[in-house]
Amino acid sequence: MNRKLASLAAVLVGAVVTGTACDALPQYTIRDLGRVENTTTYAWGINNLGQVVGEVALRYAVVWNPDGTRTDIPELSGALWSTAFSINDSGWVACNSATNSGGYGIAYVWAGGDTVYPIEPLSGYSYSTAYDINNSGLAVGGSINPGLTSTTSAFKWSLSDGVVKLGPLPSYADTDAHGVNDLGQVVGRSHTSAGYGSSRACMWDAEGNVHDIGVLTGRDAMAQSINNRGQVVGSSTYSRSDWSHAFLWTSDAGMTDLGTLCGGYSQATDINNSGLVVGDSATGTLFEAKAFVWTSDTAMVPLPNLPGGRVGHASSVNDAGVIAGYAYDASEKVHAVVWEPIPEPASFIALAIGLASIGCM
Repeated sequence: MNRKLASLAAVLVGAVVTGTACDALPQYTIRDLGRVENTTTYAWGINNLGQVVGEVALRYAVVWNPDGTRTDIPELSGALWSTAFSINDSGWVACNSATNSGGYGIAYVWAGGDTVYPIEPLSGYSYSTAYDINNSGLAVGGSINPGLTSTTSAFKWSLSDGVVKLGPLPSYADTDAHGVNDLGQVVGRSHTSAGYGSSRACMWDAEGNVHDIGVLTGRDAMAQSINNRGQVVGSSTYSRSDWSHAFLWTSDAGMTDLGTLCGGYSQATDINNSGLVVGDSATGTLFEAKAFVWTSDTAMVPLPNLPGGRVGHASSVNDAGVIAGYAYDASEKVHAVVWEPIPEPASFIALAIGLASIGCM
């Protein structure tokens, strides 16, 4: 069912560059997708048509359409609530239903209307979760047996082949799959049983063979997204710290640390086919993270907040550079949002980069 959003006002935020990279703003507008019935909303994915998917928290999965309407996604029978993490350019959505208070349930793909395809767990597992879907309708995620000694196994799913297990790296027990590109390459991690010990970012090729992407200088890494050029982003711990840094991996250069916004941690959540990376970074505490955009020309630059708000999270970016995520308002309530780029003169961008580069010195 489509319903007009109660509020879809675009809030223009100027690109005023101050003395620190933490405050420097690129030329983006932030558009509030609104709360629903005064309930928290999250945006997790966006496609190249500008359709955004996410959730009304602890209720149901939704699609925000470019014309300002919202479509509520059907749930599986018995679901307590549902969410949607990814949408492809055909409008197919990777969804998850929670069937118990712990949030576990069955993944499914919604193909529009009443067409729903449940993704049953792999044999020997109780629940499934889907995180991404490509333009061929290939969905990826993980099957899980929760508990103190929980086990997980990555999978890929298609209408033609059903659920296919993706195996771990040698000497590792468990796997999770988080991203897939249009070539059928899948990324995620291999980790020790129950998630303790260590983990390494990995990639499965279209034939299902697993390849080690590695870590930075720490012991844990997770790959979140892969574009059609084979560039991979995610997060990895460094040194002996438990803090993570966003990374970019390529077959030529290996894993590169993308840094942070003036210290703390960072994580990269998505990369588009132009190599634009999005994510978030804590600039002070974990509860004051800022959404960021990164390119090879600008490095890491924060995205604007909602008026009076301090916290933002960028979840997904399409090939036009439009970013979906969520942000806190002045009263610390969470809203699904979209950041939209505004072309600016090259001279202004050069000035912004120059000032941002000295801001943390």
